[in-house]
Order: sequence, then C-alpha cells, then structure tokens
Amino acid sequence: MTSKQPGLTSTQIKLIGAFFMTLGNLVPYGYTIPIVSRFSVQLGLLGKIALPLFLYMLTESVHYTRSKPRFLLRLYVAAVGVGLFTAVTNVCTGSTVGIYRQNNILFTYFYTAVYIVMIEKILYGFSHRTVKEIAIGMASIGATILIHFFIVLVWPIVAVTGLGGDLFESFLVSPVFVEETPVVILVGILLYFLKAKWQKASLIGLAALLSQSRLLAQLCFSTPMTVFFNGPQLFMILAVPIMLLYNGKRGSEKKAFFYCYYPLHRYVIAIIKFAYRF
Repeated sequence: MTSKQPGLTSTQIKLIGAFFMTLGNLVPYGYTIPIVSRFSVQLGLLGKIALPLFLYMLTESVHYTRSKPRFLLRLYVAAVGVGLFTAVTNVCTGSTVGIYRQNNILFTYFYTAVYIVMIEKILYGFSHRTVKEIAIGMASIGATILIHFFIVLVWPIVAVTGLGGDLFESFLVSPVFVEETPVVILVGILLYFLKAKWQKASLIGLAALLSQSRLLAQLCFSTPMTVFFNGPQLFMILAVPIMLLYNGKRGSEKKAFFYCYYPLHRYVIAIIKFAYRF
C-alpha cells in the first residue's frame, strides 16, 4: 500500500537510484555518443549516488522480508538472469553493439544479504545458546570463502573463451571480486545493524570520506579493495540527503521492474551508441 506519510518510500528511493545509475552507465556503455563524451566526468560522478541508495534499500528489504531464504534465492536468480542476459547479448550482438564485461552488481547485493543473514543467525545462536544456528551461520560464511578459492582454481580453465567466462560468471562470482569491491559488502552489513536513519546516513558519509584516504589506499594496495579508494567515490555523499528523506514505507511494489531495468537499460544505451556510428 502506498504511504501518504511525508518523505520518500523505498520504491521512490530506488527509482531515484535507477535514475542516477542510468546517468552513470551512460559513460561505459555510451561513451561515443557526443553529449555523453562531453559530460562524461559529470555523469560518472552523479552515477556514484546510486549505489548507497540501492544498498540502503537492500538492507531494508532484508530486514522486512517475510522469508529471508526466499529473498536470497530471488536475488541470486535475478543475478544469474542478468549474467545470462549479458552472455547471450555478447554472443548475438557482440560484433555490432559490442562485448561487455559482466559487471553484475546484483552479486554484490546477494553476498551482502547472505552475510547479513548468516551473521544474524550466528548472533541469534549465541544469544539463545543454540549451537546449530552458530554452526550453520559459520559454515555458510566459510562456504563463500571456499567459493572464492574454487573460482581462482577454475577460472583459468573456463575463461579460455569469452563465452565460457561469461557463462561461468553468470552463476558464480567470488565475494572477493564482486562489482564495486568487498568494501561495499562491509558497508552494507554495517548499514543493516545500525538502527537509526541518521546513523545509516552518517555511515555512507564516512565511507565516502574514507574513500579519499591515501593511507587506506596504500594498505589495500594490490587487493581488489583498492578500486574503492578513489576521488569520484566521494560523490556517494550526495546520497545522504536522499537517505534522510526515507519514511520507512515500502510504497508500490516494483520488483520485476528493477530486476529487468538493470540489464536492459545498459543494453539500450549500447544500442544507441552503436546507432550513432551511422
């Protein structure tokens, strides 16, 4: 049910996130479009607003979902769907529209949700002295670490062809090599366990500021996390005012729209870029 309460609902914030995500993706997928190349820096900076908004709403969804296992399954299936869409379009239209990397942010969100659910299970186990809950939580987290090492071993074999790599990444992505780096997973976990809205917004502001730290960049040197520490990341802080407008209501349901919009808008931009050649 749509809320009449002042502020922005979850759906409205995700729509705002989709808008800024589209602006950001104009750069990698449509750089040769004249107006995009002209404003590529500005578009890339505005695109940084999207991630904190989606991450915030993801943690809210994990908190309020009726079934966390079903939520995780739905998120994984959506991530696989995006991966397969990219693999198929690379094969069918790669020679014209272009071949693109997976860059599947849904796997980042999936691992964020998995770790949240498992940490919550472990905490529940300790507070209720339930060994089974603790064991399941720790085993699940351990399984994600094993997935990383499995991928490291298998990747050189499956990535011999572009299609092989695309298909593999459609189903399995390492939590270490997720899009936007594991730092985002950590931020998402902290977002979930913070209670007050101002605390959550402050965390995003702090993460944006820490992304400029040369010391942290040096400490993370030669690791996947290094990518997070860069100048443009500071513009995540522009998401803070939008987060503070969240009224705690879900709004109208648009799950299918957001899952479909993510891969489709990138492909449409690539098609428009291709059309500009003629």
